[in-house]
Amino acid sequence: MKKLYTLILIIATAMQVSCSDDNKMSIVTPADESENAALAPAHTFPKDDGSTELNGINGKKAYDLLVKAGPSVGNTISYIEIASNEYIEIAQYTSNLVKDCKTAEEKYLKIFNWLTSNIKYTYGVSNNAYPVFKSKKGICQGYANLLKVMLHTQNIPCVNVNGTIPEGGHAWNYVYYNDKWYCSDPTNGIRYAADEYAKRSNFSPTMFEVTLFEDEYCTYGFYEGHLNVNSIKSGNSSVVIPYSAGGFKVTMLNPRTGSGDVTELYIGTNITTLGENVIGLESGTPMLENIYVDPENSSLESFSNVVYTKNKNNYSIIVAAPATKFIELKPIPSFDKESKIKNLKYLETITFVPGTEKIGDWTVENCPMLHTAYIAPETIVNKNAFKGTAANFQIIRGNFTNIPQIKM
Repeated sequence: MKKLYTLILIIATAMQVSCSDDNKMSIVTPADESENAALAPAHTFPKDDGSTELNGINGKKAYDLLVKAGPSVGNTISYIEIASNEYIEIAQYTSNLVKDCKTAEEKYLKIFNWLTSNIKYTYGVSNNAYPVFKSKKGICQGYANLLKVMLHTQNIPCVNVNGTIPEGGHAWNYVYYNDKWYCSDPTNGIRYAADEYAKRSNFSPTMFEVTLFEDEYCTYGFYEGHLNVNSIKSGNSSVVIPYSAGGFKVTMLNPRTGSGDVTELYIGTNITTLGENVIGLESGTPMLENIYVDPENSSLESFSNVVYTKNKNNYSIIVAAPATKFIELKPIPSFDKESKIKNLKYLETITFVPGTEKIGDWTVENCPMLHTAYIAPETIVNKNAFKGTAANFQIIRGNFTNIPQIKM
């Protein structure tokens, strides 16, 4: 669905620019609420389907997801970088190590004990499995990666996980044998049944490096303690983010891999966060022009292709659609370099409505197509408020508000 957005100047006389008789600007009646509804078009947002919401400590969330996804999620090498000859060498060594073992549990224990006894915890070395295997040095991520590869050579399901322990950030594994998931921390020589999460609350998993579920439009994983949209599949331009996956409510939209096909997204009441660092929509959907949030969402709201935290008295920008050409911002009193209006390659016009008191240094950054900023007369604009804009960039002063977007 392609939309062309056109700014209509509301009251020409309010503008602090001179217009010659040969270049007169027409006066247009401001848009009413119904006309301005294009900012949040009627659409079938995903509905509550009765799915289960992940709750409790992160150990319980991780366990519930693994049980539902099943052991097959641990059968892929996933993101681990390893050459075929490196894998073959590790496989040969591992097979020889476990040659006398008869069960998956015996093989796992043999490999786990070898790791805890032979790998020395050392900073400043590679986390890739093969260098750790050869040098016998690594940190927690290196331990986890090598355990994953060694178990993979023996067809034992294993999932890498990142999270926290009392000492700080950490990496470990979940391993499946005897028809059950086990938490396995080769760095510290700790292992226990994954359903004992209540006894091991000091282990707080927050991210899996695997895809847990997928459907026609998206893949899903565990990220920052949420069931997250890991990716939006190619071939879809207008996407309604599903309400659930695998029987669980999807609560995060932070794609970890990109799709250049998506130009329009619809977000329902289930999504409560776009991630702590909001990296997904900025890099994962580079051609996203339009983004809409269900008005019933209690955490997020959208306006003019910008997503905000939902707070009527203190708006905070989360992200703007990366490929949008026009944005009109809510009346936030003060903007600065933390306002997240940057790296918008296609942005052409931006409107700061009355109620904006100050536009501070580096508010808008690296928007090379931006040629016009419409700003209220009373708003203070710092000298370095706009950096990296078009060569013909100009500021036009006026009381611009309720500027309609015309769908063509």
